[in-house]
Amino acid sequence: MEKAMSRRAACAVALGVFLLLGVGLSAADRSTGKSTGRRPPRRKKPGPPDKGKKGKPGERVEGAPNVYELMKLYEARQYNSIYGKLPYRLLKPYAYVSSRKYPLVVCLHGVPGRGKDNALQLGCTYPVAVLARPETRRKYPTFVMAPQSPTWWGDQPYGTKKAAGGGTSGKKSPQMMSMLLDGIEAIQGVFSIDPNRIYVTGHSMGGFGAFNALASDPNMFAGAVVVAGGGDPNAAMDFAHVPVWVFCGQKSSILHHSQNMILALKKYGGKPSFTVFKELGHRCWRQAYESQALWDWLFAQRRVWPRPILTTQPATQPTSQPSTRPVVLKRE
Repeated sequence: MEKAMSRRAACAVALGVFLLLGVGLSAADRSTGKSTGRRPPRRKKPGPPDKGKKGKPGERVEGAPNVYELMKLYEARQYNSIYGKLPYRLLKPYAYVSSRKYPLVVCLHGVPGRGKDNALQLGCTYPVAVLARPETRRKYPTFVMAPQSPTWWGDQPYGTKKAAGGGTSGKKSPQMMSMLLDGIEAIQGVFSIDPNRIYVTGHSMGGFGAFNALASDPNMFAGAVVVAGGGDPNAAMDFAHVPVWVFCGQKSSILHHSQNMILALKKYGGKPSFTVFKELGHRCWRQAYESQALWDWLFAQRRVWPRPILTTQPATQPTSQPSTRPVVLKRE
């Protein structure tokens, strides 16, 4: 019995020493920073302040549209086609009367607006907020269509490899563009819309989508505004007759896509306008869409029919108008 008690006492002493050493090592570990074999907690490194010069394509910025307020103004609608369902929001013109013809502006969202809830795109498409302001609605009575895509607007704009001619390779979503164009035609059958004043605009992924829309139906649109986007230069020949104004930040990672499209449009006889924001990166849509000059130019465009015959010109380097004061914009 005495042997059993002595064994228990020895075990208790050993356990006490082990615990004491463990506590001591942990304390020393915290004071000296040496490892005891356990992974120390990771500290999150503070990121650099957002100066608006760089950003992920399609990323929302400070001052983005208020979705809940816009949902009250934009009616939720849906177009059903053989390819699927296209959710979209529609803003009617101020003091709408069916006896008058109105223009239609199609606004394509960026990457964060993708989905099927028919709401998220309102907060990720900057022009829908600008066109919903009371003073803008009074000056430019127009229909505004804000569709939502769960994938891409036609071709995936951010491929990992450059395709022949300066375009990008990526996933294809032709059904999405077909639904969009069919949906636009369906709206014309319901509301009093001027077929010679249908415009398309978008930023980031939506900017690529705007070029895809022009390429998919070169005869539908009277004008286009593309902000921080690009497209396939090989398709520019088909829509070089359409007035286009392209905006991009000088520090944007996709600036070359915009430049390639300007070169291609000029090569095929087009007269695109190109504005580069000298001190901005990819997220430059606020500076573009807050410009009065942009809207005055867009709503002044009319579809020309029949299409004019353009003369192919040799490609030259694009010239841009750097804007240090983005509110007052200049075109080539």
